[in-house]
Amino acid sequence: MLERKCRVNDVSFVVDEMCGKLARWLRLLGYDTFYKKSTNKSEEMDYYLLSKAIKEKRVLITKDLELVKRAKQVGVQVVLLTGDNIINKLKSIFVDYLKCNEIVIEPRCPICNSKLEPLTKKEKKRTYRCTNCGKIYWFGGHWESIREILKKVGLKYEIRRE
Repeated sequence: MLERKCRVNDVSFVVDEMCGKLARWLRLLGYDTFYKKSTNKSEEMDYYLLSKAIKEKRVLITKDLELVKRAKQVGVQVVLLTGDNIINKLKSIFVDYLKCNEIVIEPRCPICNSKLEPLTKKEKKRTYRCTNCGKIYWFGGHWESIREILKKVGLKYEIRRE
């Protein structure tokens, strides 16, 4: 049984363009996650993602078997996603790859990947603003479904709110 707590500073990710929803999830959970839609030819984007993973020591997450082979050839750590739903994808990352059963959540902006800061001292446990794009977030009803999914993944969690 896994007995390891993962912290957001433990790892950062680069996610290929087939996994945009997963990138938003990882950011909500606090993980520095590079994701960019591309208009370039797919192979060009693959080399860009590999280069970014090497330069910034990021773990590549993909569903593309060819990209996995290229990543392994150049020494990039990679997670191959095989499931289609978010529960299986998160299990592949947290349970299978990171080998943890508990996470400390420090949410990031799901849009631009920047850190969130408390909006006011009075509201610091509830309302946050993105330090880059200014978008406002709060721990509302949507966190109930996030909690349910984390439970199905088998992850205990702690939300760091300051």
